[in-house]
Amino acid sequence: MVKQLFVSLYNWLLPSKCLLCSNIDIFTNGIFCTDCFAKVTIIEEPICNKCGKLFTIGMPINALCTECESNKTSKLFNQARALFLYDNVTQKIVLSIKKNANDKVANACSRLLFYKYIELFNNIDFIVPVPSHWLRTLYRGFNPADIIAKELSIVSGIKVNRSLRRIRYTAYQHKKSKSERLKNLNNAFSCNNMSLCNKNVLLVDDVFSTGATLNECTKELLNNGVKLVNCLTIASTAADYYNIRKTSV
Repeated sequence: MVKQLFVSLYNWLLPSKCLLCSNIDIFTNGIFCTDCFAKVTIIEEPICNKCGKLFTIGMPINALCTECESNKTSKLFNQARALFLYDNVTQKIVLSIKKNANDKVANACSRLLFYKYIELFNNIDFIVPVPSHWLRTLYRGFNPADIIAKELSIVSGIKVNRSLRRIRYTAYQHKKSKSERLKNLNNAFSCNNMSLCNKNVLLVDDVFSTGATLNECTKELLNNGVKLVNCLTIASTAADYYNIRKTSV
């Protein structure tokens, strides 16, 4: 009760600023004001049944995007889901976590993720953040995915497991092609921990773009004996919907 009163007083004295317009609005919950909410695209159906990417045209339920349809055997995670469509607007939300370690935004996004995709948390034993290399963590001072994982752990009650490690320093992915991303991440991760053997895990990162990072992490987790991997991210790019057909995964 005392903690709740303190938080209420803190929010009244130091109200949040909207990440999009910077206006002070005590109802932003650390993300955006009511007016800017309309500028944000929350991912809803129709989506790819596998990677969860948003279709920008009407599609049937259980459809797969072109990427998932053509790479069924190489998409190793069970399902992936995201909260926002990644664009110039939601980039500010992601960067507030990625560059500024804004745990208030991470907390708000994590709560939305939990209640939106609560079924993905069923039978999950551990939340696993996509790791940063220790040099990058030292330079930045934190791992963005770890902040999201900790907030998801608070709201879900599921423990964070940091057994997955990035053992090779890799270049940033955002300016690389798909083939370059795959090569860049080859043998970049390691997981040697029996605590994950035969467990179901929720793999967490900030953005799903090509899925190369999530897939490489999933491969290493499965090689370490993990039974099933679901993925959650704050944002995701739109789906490629050419040559789509209705199918199930």
